[in-house]
Amino acid sequence: MATTPARPCMLSMLLLLLSHVNGGILGRINTVRTGGASEDVVFPRPPYEQRAIMARWLVHETSWGVLSTLDRYTGEAVGGVVSHSDGARSSPSGRLYFYVTPMDELTQNILAHPRCSYTISEQQRRGSGADNPALGDGAGQPCGGLDPEDPACARASLLGRLEPVTEEDLQEAQVAMFSRHPRMADWPVDHHFEFFELRVEEVHLLDWYGGMAIISGEDYYAAAVDDAT
Repeated sequence: MATTPARPCMLSMLLLLLSHVNGGILGRINTVRTGGASEDVVFPRPPYEQRAIMARWLVHETSWGVLSTLDRYTGEAVGGVVSHSDGARSSPSGRLYFYVTPMDELTQNILAHPRCSYTISEQQRRGSGADNPALGDGAGQPCGGLDPEDPACARASLLGRLEPVTEEDLQEAQVAMFSRHPRMADWPVDHHFEFFELRVEEVHLLDWYGGMAIISGEDYYAAAVDDAT
C-alpha cells in the first residue's frame, strides 16, 4: 500500500494554517477591511508652530498612551496604559477611540467619573526621527534619540470626557481600532470589551522650547495632519 511521505503532509498542513492567518479563511481577525491601504503610510511631521496639526499628528502616529482617571472610590489619580486609534493608517480622523473592558479599574473609574486625560509622546512613534529638526545625530531612533522629557520630543495631554461609543458610530470605531490593533478582534467575548471615545475639549501640547501650548477642542478637530505647511 502506498503511503504519503510525512514531510509533504506536514508542509501541506503548514501552508493551510498560513492561508488561514493571511487570507482570512478563519477567525475574526480578518473581519475588518481597510480598503487595501498600506500600513506603511507615514504622514510627515508638521512644523512645531502648527500646534493643532501637531496634536492631530501625534494622535495618528502613535497607537497607545497613558489614560489618567479618578478612582471611583477615593478620587485619587489612577493611570494606566491603553491602546487607541483615530482611524485606519491612511485615514486619520482625530476621533480618539478605545476598546476597553469593565474588568479594568480604569474603565470602572471612567464609568463613575468620565472626565479624564490621555497622554501620548512622539517617543512612542515607530520609525525614523529624521523629520525632527532637533534630532542631532540620532536618526533612526525614537524621537531622533532625544530624551522623552526634551521639549522638542513632542507630547500632548488630551482632556475631555471618555464615553461609550453610540450605535451610529460603532462601525467606525471598530474599523479604527481593529485596523490598527488587529489582535483585539480575537479578545475574549466574556470580558465584555466595549468601544469608547474621548470627546476632546482641550489639548496641552509641548513640541518645542518655550512652554506649553493650550489648544481648544474646536481647533484640534478642525486641523488635519496632511495640512502642515
